[in-house]
Amino acid sequence: MKVISVIDSLGQGGAERSLLDLAVGVREHGIDIEIATLKAQTHGFRNAAETLGVGVQTIGPGVARAAVALRRLIRESEPRVVHSTLFDSDLVARLGAARSGVPVLTSLVNVTYDKVRLADPKVSHLGLAWRRRVDGWTARHLADRFHCITRVVADSGIESLGIDPNRIRVIPRGRSREEFHPAGSGTEVQSLRRTLGIGADDFVLVSVGRQEWQKGHRHLIDAMPRVLARHHNLSLLLVGREGYETSELRAQVHRLGIDEHVHFLGDRRDVPALLRASDVFVFPSVYEGLGGAILEAMATGLPVVASRLPATVEILGETGFFATPADAEALAVVLDDVLSRPDLSTAGMDGHRRFLDRYESTGVMASMADLFREVAAAGRVRTRSSRD
Repeated sequence: MKVISVIDSLGQGGAERSLLDLAVGVREHGIDIEIATLKAQTHGFRNAAETLGVGVQTIGPGVARAAVALRRLIRESEPRVVHSTLFDSDLVARLGAARSGVPVLTSLVNVTYDKVRLADPKVSHLGLAWRRRVDGWTARHLADRFHCITRVVADSGIESLGIDPNRIRVIPRGRSREEFHPAGSGTEVQSLRRTLGIGADDFVLVSVGRQEWQKGHRHLIDAMPRVLARHHNLSLLLVGREGYETSELRAQVHRLGIDEHVHFLGDRRDVPALLRASDVFVFPSVYEGLGGAILEAMATGLPVVASRLPATVEILGETGFFATPADAEALAVVLDDVLSRPDLSTAGMDGHRRFLDRYESTGVMASMADLFREVAAAGRVRTRSSRD
């Protein structure tokens, strides 16, 4: 069964990585996903997609141009479903498929219109309100079904976009137990630590995520001096591509005088190994729809210290260690408590078992394949709400 999946790009990001995983994972269930991107990029996951035999073509730039190109692609490829992820791509999919007779499935992956976003200095209040109006109208009138990665995201979509709860299916992201698994030999771990200049007996915190306001790295860095006062042999690995916050984060580390304890590793291809070489995973985001990096830490068996957000509580349940969001002092207290645990080396195994039960990719991919088939079988379904 053919599916066209529209996404802004295949750059290095969680949504992009998850789409590539999906395209490969549903193949064994008879679903053939062809990816259509709005931007032409040669880095990130595009090369990986082509190596794995996933078809990729660029239909942008620009929403209007891409919608016309998608309409033509639908006529040529005759997909059973058009699928999309992220705002611009959602618009393209909804407009491009509007008169095609092909049903549109939108993946909602974040709490995009949460009020906390208004605290981000880069977010325009008017711009966000405009996007919400456009997103909501096209979702209600031009989309047929919605895939949400958490119940929190589903509730946000119902509240902020006015979509019909009966058109929603909640299926989480998944990760491979083969790629992300608990630490094996101590030799691998010690070798990587030596390469990074970290002592064999040091405590290692790791945080994975792009360096943007949403991810809350500044609060983690602010917490570090307090934690270092109790745990002198401590290193923090910041893993993820640079962003708008990077220069300020580096300056913040220097101001606090903790340069020797904080390692900016940038975008890395060896994240599973870095997780296995660490002791505690830290996720200080100020808002999230899920947080794929949490799944990777759970799969690796690391204890997870996270901001107490609706999505992180939903994912981690009782296996997580939670701190108040955007509160460096509270985060420092939780980190000190976790690092002081005598069972630190096994404190993440409950999370690992929860991962195997709920988020291992095999089950997730089967559920997504079932959803694609249901959407195809149902065809176009005009969605409305009391707002219309």
